[in-house]
Amino acid sequence: MEPLDLIVVNARVLTMDPDRRVLAPGYVGVHKGRIAMLGEGSPPSLPAGVRVVDAAGGLCHPGLIDTHAHVAWGLVRCAVPEQLSEEEIFRLFDERMLGRVRDEDEHLGTLLACAEMAMNGTTCFADTGSALHHLAPTAEAVAAVGIRGMISTLNGDTVVQVPALSLPVDSCLARIEEGLQRYPLGDELAWACAGLLGMEGASDALVRDAKALADGAGVPLNLHKSFSPDEVAACRARLGGRDPLEGFDDLGVLDRNITLVHLNRCSPREIDLLTAAGSSVCHCPAASMMYAMGGSLEGHVPRLLAAGVPVALGTDSTHWGNAWDLTRAIYLAATVHKEGTRTRPAIDAELALEMATIHGARAVGREHDLGSLEVGKRADLVLHGTGRPEAHPALDPIANLVFSAQSKTVDTVLVEGNEVVRGGRPTRIDLDALLARADRGARDLLQLLDYRPPRRWAAARRPSRTE
Repeated sequence: MEPLDLIVVNARVLTMDPDRRVLAPGYVGVHKGRIAMLGEGSPPSLPAGVRVVDAAGGLCHPGLIDTHAHVAWGLVRCAVPEQLSEEEIFRLFDERMLGRVRDEDEHLGTLLACAEMAMNGTTCFADTGSALHHLAPTAEAVAAVGIRGMISTLNGDTVVQVPALSLPVDSCLARIEEGLQRYPLGDELAWACAGLLGMEGASDALVRDAKALADGAGVPLNLHKSFSPDEVAACRARLGGRDPLEGFDDLGVLDRNITLVHLNRCSPREIDLLTAAGSSVCHCPAASMMYAMGGSLEGHVPRLLAAGVPVALGTDSTHWGNAWDLTRAIYLAATVHKEGTRTRPAIDAELALEMATIHGARAVGREHDLGSLEVGKRADLVLHGTGRPEAHPALDPIANLVFSAQSKTVDTVLVEGNEVVRGGRPTRIDLDALLARADRGARDLLQLLDYRPPRRWAAARRPSRTE
């Protein structure tokens, strides 16, 4: 009998393994942070002292992986008017943060984001740069909450929207290299990747050299690409009419070790390039919808998936989604593409869940130990309770999770076999104290930025459509 530290029993286990087995009822045994056994029915005789967690018929699935989440800006969530364009937001708000935001603001914002993710069933995230200065405040917050985070600073050398964000190529590369050395990929919860702003904010030289650093460290190059029609048009003009990813192909950076965030525009030629290269894509449906970018109307996300491109999911946030709840992105992926393509299923519930688990693991370069429940993989598990109406009737566990229960029923979350959420609340931090600190910290930060959010309703109320 294999030694065990903990075993989950009486669960409906969505393994997400290569056979996509659903074990109902099933069990998952954990030893030293890894899955030591799993199977259907009742477990064999257990060694003395093992902790037994009875799921009482609830769902158990791999921890969700949010492959694009700006975590350090948690204190300014919902502070920006939705009437503004992205360019106006860059000019009006983000530019104010560059010289004024403090380490304690980024640390507190990341604590809030990580707590929210944990409580919603996300056990790993990738941040394509929200730390404005260095990574310590972010990494410390990740460790405090107990989830995993692939983190990076925000790097660019040709940022037109906010010129103050631009740094010389050598400075950007030095920041990336410092992060990779200080936070290497290993057994720690936080590790660094090579993160670039992208979106025409990184020169070819920076992209090429950052990719070389990523390859050397065994982590992905993670960058925004093709978010808006204007960005795509500017890139095509620079490339003499060719598609943006043709430029990346010329640079030799398209391979398995790059994750392209957004890609709200993608031509048939680019789909072919991605298929051949094995590159990953992170789809952020909420961000595209909030900024009217049309990503769900182009129909290319289902085509990417059909071509075998690993498309993962991201919440984006802070201004681009306003919630670190990946189950919302799963729901959107499974619904908006039916609308956009006018076909069913386009992306069905099973595929949407794959995007948030096994595709997410691929996008962060950890498909070998995350993303599915298999013996030898890291014990990152999410257990759902059965005490809410959304969990009933339990006819189809996958449809129920994607379309009904989502994060509302998350009860227990394990990372590396350790409970980071129990009874729906974080175990490692004082949630009530954190929420009070976040409210005070947000008020202080906005005062420091000399920014006051506009009133939602004007004093002279606009007439409603029924008046």
